[in-house]
Amino acid sequence: MKVETDGKSVRQLLFGEFAGWRNEFHGEHSLGVDSSQYILTDEWKFIWFPVKDEYQLFHMTEDPEEKCNLIAETKYTSLVNEFKAKLARILQEREEGFVRDGQLCKVPLEHIVSTLKRGR
Repeated sequence: MKVETDGKSVRQLLFGEFAGWRNEFHGEHSLGVDSSQYILTDEWKFIWFPVKDEYQLFHMTEDPEEKCNLIAETKYTSLVNEFKAKLARILQEREEGFVRDGQLCKVPLEHIVSTLKRGR
């Protein structure tokens, strides 16, 4: 029996062939006031906590245990702005109201919607 899927074989990854695979990942955690949206690349992890409107930035190759939050370091301002803009584009159409006028904006806790509760 053949099963149709919309996935992609990961066989090539087993042999170190990464061509055609994304090099960054968007994820989210629905954890009440600590809910977060994040972007993970080979080198960086950028996290936004929309209920608290707080940010974190970690250099994953130098700090894989995420002990040193670099968000306040001025030398990373441009990188942080790039991540904010990218996350705003990703979240633009979300029902929670994460984005207003192209910018990430703080949202009340009651706007955080778990994808499990939505039945998706």
